[in-house]
Amino acid sequence: MPRGRKTPPVPKPGAVGAILVSLRTLSDCLDISVSLVARMCREGTLPRPTRRGEYDLRDACRAYVKHLRGHRGQAREVVTSAYQDERTRLTRHKADMAEMERQRLLGELVPLGDVTHAWATVVTTLRVRLLSIPTKLAARLALARNAVEAQALVRDAIHECLEELSSIHVQALPGSTGNGRGSAHNLDDTEATDEANSE
Repeated sequence: MPRGRKTPPVPKPGAVGAILVSLRTLSDCLDISVSLVARMCREGTLPRPTRRGEYDLRDACRAYVKHLRGHRGQAREVVTSAYQDERTRLTRHKADMAEMERQRLLGELVPLGDVTHAWATVVTTLRVRLLSIPTKLAARLALARNAVEAQALVRDAIHECLEELSSIHVQALPGSTGNGRGSAHNLDDTEATDEANSE
């Protein structure tokens, strides 16, 4: 054996020697960018390089696998949390629907379509009544002796119209589900409608 040359150390049985690689080689092995490897080393996710700027490939791979496993666990927790949130929202929705059905059966909740239809009927009836006033008062106003008497005739006709409107009975038809089948009526609606149409 030549003088001055040292004998390389023999690794122990079963031991794995450290494999030191450069930053670019490590990024290729992990399939991530060089800048990401450097950032993960600064954050402590991957082991820092040696003084010579080399990286222990085995330790880096183990740290990177551990990092990925942690992210997978976090993702599973996020999915579980989202599932619980959706179940809570569904339960709350079912409770709200049950409460609305209870209120509907007790008559405390009226479908929007029924309310809209009923109000449209009330407004139509009001229009019909008001349009019928000139026809009813034309002859009587012509015979009025003065403005005071004419004013009294118009006032009485308006009060009569308002009293008829106050007698309108609003109700939802049986089996109504908010499709606009609510009704508002009194006994003289047909007659008033005919009078307005005759105008």
